[in-house]
Amino acid sequence: MHREGIPELHSFKESLVKEHEQKIESLRNATGKRIAEMLSRKRIDVEQEIAALNRNHEARQASLLASSLLRVRSRYRSEFLKEANRLFSSVEKMFFEEIQHIKIDTKKYGDILCSLIAEGVEAMGKDAIVYVDSGDSVYLVDRSVSQEVREKCIPRWGGCVIESPDGARVFDNTLKTRWERMHPDVIKALSREVRRIVAEYPEFVSELRLS
Repeated sequence: MHREGIPELHSFKESLVKEHEQKIESLRNATGKRIAEMLSRKRIDVEQEIAALNRNHEARQASLLASSLLRVRSRYRSEFLKEANRLFSSVEKMFFEEIQHIKIDTKKYGDILCSLIAEGVEAMGKDAIVYVDSGDSVYLVDRSVSQEVREKCIPRWGGCVIESPDGARVFDNTLKTRWERMHPDVIKALSREVRRIVAEYPEFVSELRLS
């Protein structure tokens, strides 16, 4: 899990706070100078203008604060989404590498491939045509597969594609496709994990809208 974005976020937040404080100080100094200039006027005029200045000062302060918070939240959400995407990519890579490792074991991958073929044939019918990736028919040697198995380039990590005789219907049972079907559930699980990690920053958790 990459955590580089978190210190950078703290630094960014601190710079925004410092900038905000400087602007407030500038407004405070300007207000003080204007009040000093008004002391020579009638008291009632001074009081009215001071009240107006205070209202303006408070409004500008609120505007500056809202703007700063918006920038921090936008940056935080962006960093969160980047972290979730990085985490998902790393899990996908681990899944792919595990498949490649399994393929080294001819028996183990052969069992998986036979299971995928049986599942596809059951869905498509016994007259269906089975396609496996180029070179993968070696995993089916000495195995009882009733359907004709053909090879073609299927760069989908392994598995099979089952077609009806007329090619009108296709059942994609490749490992890449099965991974993609898992995508929503994996994203939800990863989102929960990232939310758990960033929960130490409660002021921003409410901004996260991933479910």
